[in-house]
Amino acid sequence: MQLERVIAQVKRLPATPQLLPKLMQLLKDPMATSEEIMEMVRMDLSVAAQVQRLSNSTYYGFAEPSRDLNQAISRIGMQETYKLVAAVLSQQMSSKTVSLPGLNTQRIWESSIASALTMETLATQLGFEIVNAYSIGLFHNIGIILISHADYENYSLCFKTAQQDGLQLTDVEEATYGWNHAHAAAVLLKQWKFPDSIVEAIETQYCPQFAKEFSAEAAMITLTHFLISHLNLDVPNMTINAEVLEWVMASLGLEEGDLQGFLDKSNEQLIKMREMLGAKK
Repeated sequence: MQLERVIAQVKRLPATPQLLPKLMQLLKDPMATSEEIMEMVRMDLSVAAQVQRLSNSTYYGFAEPSRDLNQAISRIGMQETYKLVAAVLSQQMSSKTVSLPGLNTQRIWESSIASALTMETLATQLGFEIVNAYSIGLFHNIGIILISHADYENYSLCFKTAQQDGLQLTDVEEATYGWNHAHAAAVLLKQWKFPDSIVEAIETQYCPQFAKEFSAEAAMITLTHFLISHLNLDVPNMTINAEVLEWVMASLGLEEGDLQGFLDKSNEQLIKMREMLGAKK
């Protein structure tokens, strides 16, 4: 199946994050106001309602609920608003994803949110852009969601073959389609006008050492795959080998002893995020 035909199936997704690149641009503008963020979020009324509801959860710990969206944004801040919008859109996309062998709807959502939180932890520790890192983690699996909607039967066979024969999923995808889910995700996000740094990191998420130019964010998402595999939340049959992991660690200036701290922090945040997104009031 040609990649162009798969990308054309994007209209079948239950939600798309095309609002996010515009929000990113606002966040980079030092003159941007919470009112401008509010007006942009209101372009999707469902997302706006979710953001206001979630801002009142115990996750943020405010004594009184926000009276409206503008107050909610002012209280939690613009960056946190972006993260909420991104999480809501990602959850909407994942909610109607058809289950694949070894990867059901809940797991692909939790894999995405765990990756986003781990990327945020790494970016905070290493001094990189948090919004970019969070977005990479959240949408690195979007190619899987897209292909599963466009070509479910053949894609299910890819998962089965990878599991039965002990192969890397991307190798089976390339043998079947001529490209893999990381490349599909990169093409889609570029079409949606996400920044090049996000697109390139997602495209090289399994082989950051072969990127045209060194990308710390690509190295970080590779390390994230390794970390969340210890939470049993990574995509089945996508193992990060020891040589690649060693290269990533050296490139980021990390040591093995650093990993447990990242893992503990990510797991702690994931528990809180599950509680928040599952809350009804």
